[in-house]
Amino acid sequence: MSFPGLIARRPLLTLGLVAALTAAAWTQASRLRLETSLETLLPRGAPASDDYRIFLERFGGLEKVFVLVLADGPGHESELAEAAGLLAEALEKSPEVASARSGVDPADEAFFLQAVVRRAPLLLGDGWRDEVLRRSRPEAIPARVAQLKANLLGPTGAARAPMAAVDPLGFAEGLRGLLSSDGSVVVDPLTMTFLSASGDAALVMVEPARAEIDP
Repeated sequence: MSFPGLIARRPLLTLGLVAALTAAAWTQASRLRLETSLETLLPRGAPASDDYRIFLERFGGLEKVFVLVLADGPGHESELAEAAGLLAEALEKSPEVASARSGVDPADEAFFLQAVVRRAPLLLGDGWRDEVLRRSRPEAIPARVAQLKANLLGPTGAARAPMAAVDPLGFAEGLRGLLSSDGSVVVDPLTMTFLSASGDAALVMVEPARAEIDP
């Protein structure tokens, strides 16, 4: 008897077998997924692959995601700082994010003061020795002390005090735009937030929790 004839003589059995095969295929198909995470595509047991997975678990992806918080115009520094801080806090709660920051943290500030500000004269170029001598002359000290007093008694005095303590002669005062080569991104001295020089945008830097292909 031919196969079509067998199907025609036992239609209920044929339908049952088709339904069973369909259910079995559906069970297997439901386990299929599209995997785009880079580390899952790497071989298991290879030293380089295993080290890369450990790196991702501890530090996240190498490529940062940059988020801009925009204001309607300049003069909204305080609102931008608050909004950027709230956004960074919300992003850090996501499992997709390793870390998010909207400004300088205490560790960054300590490194900046100790490693950069203390060596600020070296950033003046070839004439740094002459500039150090000029600012260190006895006749220049009283004017500098008066300027320091005015700065510390002003509204930004608390923010300026740590830098003044390690750089009393003011060699690092020109480093406010150090974050970018053209000075377009600066650190607000009051909130330590990453702001645009025009004061109409704040920057949030996000480090993904997974590989570079995902962000």
